[in-house]
Amino acid sequence: MRSLMISSFLVLTIIVLSTGDSFAIITTEHLTDQELVAMMTENAFCSEGRIGDQLGAATFELDIGSEHSNPAQTAQFEWPNGTPVAFTLSYDSQTNSASFTVGSTTLVFTPVPPFTEIFVRARAVNEGSSMLVYDLVLDGEPVPDSASTEGPGGADTVWISGGELSDGFTLTGMSLMTWSGEIPTQSRLAYQVKPSALGFVPVERSSWGRAKSLSD
Repeated sequence: MRSLMISSFLVLTIIVLSTGDSFAIITTEHLTDQELVAMMTENAFCSEGRIGDQLGAATFELDIGSEHSNPAQTAQFEWPNGTPVAFTLSYDSQTNSASFTVGSTTLVFTPVPPFTEIFVRARAVNEGSSMLVYDLVLDGEPVPDSASTEGPGGADTVWISGGELSDGFTLTGMSLMTWSGEIPTQSRLAYQVKPSALGFVPVERSSWGRAKSLSD
């Protein structure tokens, strides 16, 4: 069974998965945007669900590619206000293909491995709006954390690490967008799932050092 590690300065927990030697070191962490950008490498790719213009012709609501600002493939999607929407991000190492499915829509992309981390980011810019990404499950193992934020100007990222992601993976979860008053536009209400290799670990994260020493 693949071991998973969720990194955090808040708590460190060791969970036994079987009676054998297989176990997971699980921590939780919420990164700032500055830390997120610095830690990701150039091989990262991004799948995104964003408010867009709600099925208007001017822009899109779903995308996947090497970066969310210049996606390789996009699609239209009408987000419900206050209703959960399931998503799946999968990577097939045999075909070197990533697929991002929301509802009945699937986007595909050919990334550049390796991948060792997954960053799940939630963003809510407007006052009265919120973004929640929860019920995350990586290869059958529940991730005991969620990315949650609310406007104005909110952002939150959960860091998932420790799996052999380049061998292929499937991450499932639920997204929940809410807003009141005028509907947000573009990426002012959005979530992103970003697989990447690890660029560097902020030295001030002492809890990561404890987690890393246990997993070596």
